[in-house]
Amino acid sequence: MSDCAPLLALLELSNAIRSGQKIPPKKKETTKGPIESIIDDMKKHPDDPERLDDGIAMLSGYALVPHNNNVLVKCGGVEVIIGAMKKHIEETMLVMSCLGVLQNVAVNPNHWQRLREAGVVKSSMLVVKHHKSFDAIQAIGAFLFHTLARDEEFRKSLAKNGAIEAVATGMQLHKTFSEMQMQGCLALNRFASDVALFPKIFRAKGVAALFDILEHHPQNMSLVTPAFQLLVELSSKCKVSDRPEFNEQANVKVLGKMVRSNKGILQYACFLLKNLAFSAPEKVLRDGGADALVYCMKTNRTEMDLQMMCCHGLRDVVSSCKDLQENMQTSKSMVMELLSRVERDYKDFEYLRVLASDILNLLEDAA
Repeated sequence: MSDCAPLLALLELSNAIRSGQKIPPKKKETTKGPIESIIDDMKKHPDDPERLDDGIAMLSGYALVPHNNNVLVKCGGVEVIIGAMKKHIEETMLVMSCLGVLQNVAVNPNHWQRLREAGVVKSSMLVVKHHKSFDAIQAIGAFLFHTLARDEEFRKSLAKNGAIEAVATGMQLHKTFSEMQMQGCLALNRFASDVALFPKIFRAKGVAALFDILEHHPQNMSLVTPAFQLLVELSSKCKVSDRPEFNEQANVKVLGKMVRSNKGILQYACFLLKNLAFSAPEKVLRDGGADALVYCMKTNRTEMDLQMMCCHGLRDVVSSCKDLQENMQTSKSMVMELLSRVERDYKDFEYLRVLASDILNLLEDAA
């Protein structure tokens, strides 16, 4: 009998069609995917941190695939994650995973409005401020801020709510943790795309944090290069009123060490020394910056750009400071010999030749 069941059903359907009877559509069985199931479970157990932690851990894997984030956002995952993060802020592993998933979601600009409405800025700021001593949370928080700050509205909101200060503080508290330094540098660079935020970066000791990278990671070029690039940007574009703040945080001694030990960053280091010599010549002289410029001239005779920057810096120091010999290890006669050589080597480059000649005249007058 059971073998005839399909045939009988087909016969009934055929008769129904002939008689004009309407055939009700077959109900589709809706099965939820893994992401929807995880989020539904998290919604049902908002007070269970262990269960939420398990859910977030699974979502972390799915969030690495862009399409999965569309599903996550569509079924209310952003709100659930932010709610869990706020409610269980003491659970370090839970909130760290939450920040990581939110960062992956934030990569897609289509999700920004949903993140904005869910309060991602204030909630993530609460977590980062609450866990200052946890280096991994600080690094992931900075990564999230860097991703969100691509959007102008987010950038302003983050700055208003203390993200710049939080990033700079995290960098200073975890100086030897390279991931924190990298993400912090990238985040500060994103904020620095808006010149109006320079004062906030200076007040937050962001310049000091960048110089700490040069001091503690001198051979890590993946850190040193972006740090130098941002310092050059801040030094070049900051207002006169912000210059004293930059000068105070600048570490001339570190620049001097790097000039002597790292050929790959000479352009950056000499540029910063040149700028500092213009606005803070006494500091450059006192902390060995003038000696570093002379060393660079001596060891890079054929590099005209470097010779130019070094001469600019030396001229500003020599013209502004009276106690040269008391604060320089390099003898005055050595400096004059180097400058005379520049005059000879670059006699066809009028500007550089005249620049060297001006410094020689200043040194002779000082004698």
